[in-house]
Amino acid sequence: MIANLNRFLSSLLTFLLFFFSELICQTQVASPAVWLFPNGTPQGTRYQSILSYPQDLKNFIVKWKNNSIAGDVQILVGNIINDAKIDEDFPYAPNEIVAVVGGKIVVVDGKGFAHKSNSFGFPYIRNVSVLFDTLSNTFYPNPTSSLLIGLETIEFENPKDMLLYTYIAGYDSKADTVALIKRLILDMREYKPNVYGSIKPFFGRRYGKDFLVFAAVNTIRPEAKETDPVRAPFLRGLALFPSNNVVYTFPMPDITDNPNFRVTLGPEISFTSPSLFYSSGNFLCAVPNYPTPNLNCNIPSIVSLERTNTAKSYLLSYTFVNDQIRQTFPPLELNSILDNNGTRQRIKPIFVTLNNSYNSDSVYILVAEEYSGIDSSMGISRLHLFDSKGNAVTLPNDSLSPSFVGLSNHHWSIAVGNVDGKSTNNFLPYYPNNPGNEIVATYSSKFRMVPGNKLLVLRYREGNPIPKTSPPYSYLFPFDTICTFSISGWVAAVNDLDKDTSGKDEIVLVNGSQLLVLRLRDYNSFEFKIGKPFDTLFAKEFPSETIFDALIADVDGDAKNDIVVLTNNYLYLIGSPLPKLIEVQTPKYSDNIVQEFCFGDTIAVVLNSKIKTTTNINLRFIPERNGLFDYKASFFVANNIAISSKVVQVPIVADNRLVGKTGLIYVENSLDSSEVFDSTAIIRINPPSAAVDSSYLQQWFYLDNIQIGCFAKCIDTLYLEYLNTNNKWELVDKRINPSPSEMFLVSLPCMQIFDYNGQEINGKVDFRFVSTKDGFRDTSLPFNVRVKPRNFLVYYDSSNTICCSKIFRWERLTGCDTIEIHLNLGAQYFKIAALPIEQSQFVLEQKRNYPDLLPLRFICRKNCLAVDTLIYISKPSIINTVAPNPFNPKTDVLEISYILTNDARVSVKILDAANRLVKELISSVQRQSNTYYCEYWDGRNYDGSLVDPGLYYIFLQLSDGNQEIFPIFVK
Repeated sequence: MIANLNRFLSSLLTFLLFFFSELICQTQVASPAVWLFPNGTPQGTRYQSILSYPQDLKNFIVKWKNNSIAGDVQILVGNIINDAKIDEDFPYAPNEIVAVVGGKIVVVDGKGFAHKSNSFGFPYIRNVSVLFDTLSNTFYPNPTSSLLIGLETIEFENPKDMLLYTYIAGYDSKADTVALIKRLILDMREYKPNVYGSIKPFFGRRYGKDFLVFAAVNTIRPEAKETDPVRAPFLRGLALFPSNNVVYTFPMPDITDNPNFRVTLGPEISFTSPSLFYSSGNFLCAVPNYPTPNLNCNIPSIVSLERTNTAKSYLLSYTFVNDQIRQTFPPLELNSILDNNGTRQRIKPIFVTLNNSYNSDSVYILVAEEYSGIDSSMGISRLHLFDSKGNAVTLPNDSLSPSFVGLSNHHWSIAVGNVDGKSTNNFLPYYPNNPGNEIVATYSSKFRMVPGNKLLVLRYREGNPIPKTSPPYSYLFPFDTICTFSISGWVAAVNDLDKDTSGKDEIVLVNGSQLLVLRLRDYNSFEFKIGKPFDTLFAKEFPSETIFDALIADVDGDAKNDIVVLTNNYLYLIGSPLPKLIEVQTPKYSDNIVQEFCFGDTIAVVLNSKIKTTTNINLRFIPERNGLFDYKASFFVANNIAISSKVVQVPIVADNRLVGKTGLIYVENSLDSSEVFDSTAIIRINPPSAAVDSSYLQQWFYLDNIQIGCFAKCIDTLYLEYLNTNNKWELVDKRINPSPSEMFLVSLPCMQIFDYNGQEINGKVDFRFVSTKDGFRDTSLPFNVRVKPRNFLVYYDSSNTICCSKIFRWERLTGCDTIEIHLNLGAQYFKIAALPIEQSQFVLEQKRNYPDLLPLRFICRKNCLAVDTLIYISKPSIINTVAPNPFNPKTDVLEISYILTNDARVSVKILDAANRLVKELISSVQRQSNTYYCEYWDGRNYDGSLVDPGLYYIFLQLSDGNQEIFPIFVK
């Protein structure tokens, strides 16, 4: 295992050179309400000194639970990971909970999610024993520092090199797991054969360039041949590990202790951590101890002239001065004040700060004398009070200031706090307000429940004695109870959890599977006077579970202190509900911005969970109607979704229920729909649809060359259909996965849709789009495309204008069998002829009622062809004869014969087909009526040159306004 560990860590060497410095700073301030020591404070008073933000305990809920940490293990709380704030509005970044479970270091973050355990084992580790900051020179960390983890080992023997060791660990953010930072070692060779033992780091601080780690070392069953040995034959006591190397990490050189300040002791010392106190620039350390009755050996110590005996109990106090350990006062043997009939008592000293009624806080050492009731540890448990210099303040059976006597064979549960609150809380003369802190204790503890258990509130008060309410003329001792109450359970923690106006700290009590939060009632209240001193503010049952520990810390950084509960099955966080416990990451809400999706799409609703919650959630779609969200028309799109990780993605298929709707999705508690955590963006689910590009509808197209543009949305397949002459829709074209803008080029067969009688040949074809996606079908409204027939060539030939007939010819058209000829004498065209295509010509016989310009239309219905033409009609009203026509200017002269009905001046001009003057034959010449006149044209223009062959016109104009045009053709 060690070889594998070394191989793993060797691969991290480059990274670990810089890892340590990365561990110790962060940009966000973590909550100061931490639990860095096994009993909360350095003193071991299970007191959370950081007041909570105001909160109502009636609203407390289980925020999350996690089974990664469970059972009888030690849990600590502090800033280990350097996580970001859970909510940007929170005052602090969160803290983490850490424990050793099954030889692995497990870290659960403020959200309730477990991070990866170390992939390799730390040999022999038992518990986490302390959290500390390598940049801090006090008990408490800098607000932006991440903490290192001190690890306690079980008692073990290392025959290979006779070294005892334990570890300092830290969090590797890149690997998302705990990494080994330093190894603390003790060379046990000088203690042969007692080369086994355990190490418990309990304090670490910065001193100058060094980082000092203080640890308790213990051996349970040592061997000793001499009663008064020259040097200690085994190692029980304190060790100081100085390190001036904070960059290089394991497996670089280990940290060894400074043997000049190794404190060796006779009794066992590591059943709990020492109590620590800071006073006048020095760190005081009171050491718990536990005698070994079957071993009689007086152990010398380097830092003390006095020896300590293995079979006796002591009040042991040391001072950490700079980088040294010194004795505060000589070891004080306690046998004289202990139960005379007791055996193998455990001595647990605790530094407490009490106001002695002279308006000043003083430091005392509360010595808990306790008996296990097993392993020869039998006796009556007591509480004794000493000052910080080791002088007894109370003595057993003293008539003026006796120690407080408990029950037989129990361990104490002890905490401190200001449980009676402000000075206005009093009932004189019996219950004056006790300034400062009180001692809160129970006979039962987490290790053993005892019958006759009570919850005790004690105080130490000098000065005038306080009368008891009963019996008359009786008085309280200086160190005595304010009140007691029979109860099951043990005191776990004290803190002002709600920060109400009373200024009272609340008491957290554990009773098997039940968690209670109690508050001392006002002294003047009716309930207090009748013997009900405590009010239950919160109670929580954990069915079929046993609570092993409970502590108070601000885990999630909202500045509202939480209760961390450890049972045999789970780790729980209990406290005030968080705002927006679950937050929508995408699609994220933004005012009046609509995010669009298509039918059949999968909408990925991504949720960020602020904490690991056991609450399942539902996703409810709220449709928008008339600008308002209609909750009554809402429906679920997902049910009972478990929030099992920090980020949860819920796929929502945009199905038939959502298509065509606009709305938003609520994230709500599956058990209580009124609890809405967050909502998504406003979303619109578009059906597959296609809209015609209207610019194409303003144009005219031939049937065989129609262009149709469209805007496609949310479509897998787009179909274009037209309405045929049988009134049925027929497919024209289709597109797979069309682009947002598509253009179709359509060729349709000839359809009898044209009105050939109108002034314009109008025709319309109905089209529609059919859009499909994932089985959904949408059909657009029909739209009209304007079409017209194609033209074809018709030739005009007037071979005999004297006869007033017009000849038209055409080429034979494939597929066309009939040519219709229409003319227009007014509002519309009418058919005047229908000829077989093979005839190839049509002769129009001129009628006198024809207008000067005659519209003609030639139609082939079968081929959807049509052509309009406009011809001049010559009327023989003035011009009598024009001959020859056509004429050849090289051989002929054109004669123009005319007769007038009235006298008039006459002008005769020759015009070309472009209405340009070719030659003026006469100009304003007076002519008589009823007389034939004749003019001549030789086919030449003004310059005498012959005109080109083609169509020309005779323009005869009279002074009375009459005029006449006659066509001629020059060969």
